[in-house]
Amino acid sequence: MFYAAFRRMRAAVIIYLGILAALAITAAIVVFVTNGGQFKVIPASTTTVHTANGVTTMTVEGGDGKTVVTKTQVKDRGRSMHVHGTISGDQDFLAIIAAGMAYALAFLATALGLTFAAENEGHLEFAWTRPVTRERYALGIVGVNLAGMLVAFVLSIVIVVLGILACGGIELFAKSQFSARQLGESLLVLGFPVLMYAWIAALSASLRRGRAFTILIWPAMSILGLFATETPSGSPFKPILVWLNSYINPITIFAESEHHALTVPWTLYGLAFAAVLLAAMIAQWRRLEA
Repeated sequence: MFYAAFRRMRAAVIIYLGILAALAITAAIVVFVTNGGQFKVIPASTTTVHTANGVTTMTVEGGDGKTVVTKTQVKDRGRSMHVHGTISGDQDFLAIIAAGMAYALAFLATALGLTFAAENEGHLEFAWTRPVTRERYALGIVGVNLAGMLVAFVLSIVIVVLGILACGGIELFAKSQFSARQLGESLLVLGFPVLMYAWIAALSASLRRGRAFTILIWPAMSILGLFATETPSGSPFKPILVWLNSYINPITIFAESEHHALTVPWTLYGLAFAAVLLAAMIAQWRRLEA
């Protein structure tokens, strides 16, 4: 029933993983050439941060034995901050890779989100599924695409890990300390490609031509974030821009910043918002003539 959707998903996943593999091979070649014919990466470093009386002292002890000390004047609403802490380079390296690949997966999600617009070219596949309802067929396609994204996510982590190992980065994994908490936090980022997929699907479901223009959502979301940040506080548009950026912008919802932490509630909100967008997509698509 979903063979055509599976073929589209498979083609997109193969291209996506092929690009990642090409980048990993290129990185290995660059490392080999720049290190005099050896596969070697710089070991993990340890950064110590000490802030007192408005001055932050950052000491970076690199794995290569070099130490760099940087002092910065810091103000928080006119008051000095008092922070003591150590940021260790010996973190869960696998969790860092997983988070990076979850963000990268949004590019594959963008391509898969155009599936329903592609079927508007004729719906020949749907003709073989009657009397299955269009809603059930649409949900099946969503399931196929999300399953493909999950497989691509796992395989992308494997490709990156193998690429790092090929570059001589086994020391990074040897020093890495597995943390279930960090890995769990990195998996929250998977909501980002899901929400991007829902946005693209909702925007393109009724289109028969010109669906590629839907990917303009990427620069649109970036511009929205820029305006929400840079618009002066006295502007009457500031509250509206900030609200829109906070609650509809996937880049903001699933981004870590000093003003926003990616938590389970925020992830659940992002997934709920994705469900609303997918419902809107199905509502549009079901009205189209098969």
